[in-house]
Amino acid sequence: ELSDDGKTAIMTTEQQLQDAEYVVSVGDESITIDAQLAVATTIELASDKLALNDYPNAATGAFIGYRVLDQFGGDMTRKTELTATCGFGTTVVDSKSGLISVTGDSFKYHLVGQKTTLSIYSSDITKDLRLTTTVTISDAPTIKDITMQLYSPEGAVLTDDFKGGETFYILFTLKDQYGNTYNEINSINKKVLDTLNVYMTGGITDLVLGTGATNVTNGSAVLSETVIVDDTQYLAVPLTLKAGVKYATKGTATVQAHSTGGANASCEVDVVYGTTIDKFQVLGSEIVTQGKDIEFEYTALDAYGNEVTKLSAY
Repeated sequence: ELSDDGKTAIMTTEQQLQDAEYVVSVGDESITIDAQLAVATTIELASDKLALNDYPNAATGAFIGYRVLDQFGGDMTRKTELTATCGFGTTVVDSKSGLISVTGDSFKYHLVGQKTTLSIYSSDITKDLRLTTTVTISDAPTIKDITMQLYSPEGAVLTDDFKGGETFYILFTLKDQYGNTYNEINSINKKVLDTLNVYMTGGITDLVLGTGATNVTNGSAVLSETVIVDDTQYLAVPLTLKAGVKYATKGTATVQAHSTGGANASCEVDVVYGTTIDKFQVLGSEIVTQGKDIEFEYTALDAYGNEVTKLSAY
């Protein structure tokens, strides 16, 4: 596929290339490229803080965020199976959420400030991929950074003829004060996500967050789904029609989120006019005779002056 300037070609392969030389032909020209297989080379931790999943004396475990990078700096976290050990309890590595969790009876006691050794290594013993470091048990985190965006897997635009056929989500990128990223809800991080409130305000009363009748709810309840975009997983809330409503109403609403940690963010949701034919003009002239089919050219424009070509417009 050529770029817009016609100077760069983007090649998409049907399967992963192996370590080898390949000949690429474009028209009459050919070049030889040296492909290298991406391999996991580095484990990075979000910080040196092993964060409790609740307040001291109530915590049942702690967790820390991590990433696995290849030799080119690409993220291979979801594709790499790791094992970890920690002196304070049972350790689980979750490649989907990018979190390493440690659970055990010792977390029922006040451990904040204590240090322990965390060892992480590849589940494949043939791979030289490991990290051993010292981490400090730290207070339960709160969400400190929030970004949101409206997303449709179909690339649809939210219009006033929306009847619920297309799918719309508000995608969330969430980080705490230790740099841990939250892209999935599980038992170890649920309490942290409950420090987040999400609600929608504005002039659109036909849409709700999720599938309920209210637009105000705590984070672990409203962020009910995960969505993967370009190999990145997000926590997401679906944007749906309120029960009994047939169409969305044109207008603007604002999805807002704030956490007890002081983070705030907002995302505007605009419902615009759908593809409604505003002007219709027949081009040329033709004598219409009963019983005879005719063909004629026409121009149809919507309310914004854009040409309408789909027969489903009204």
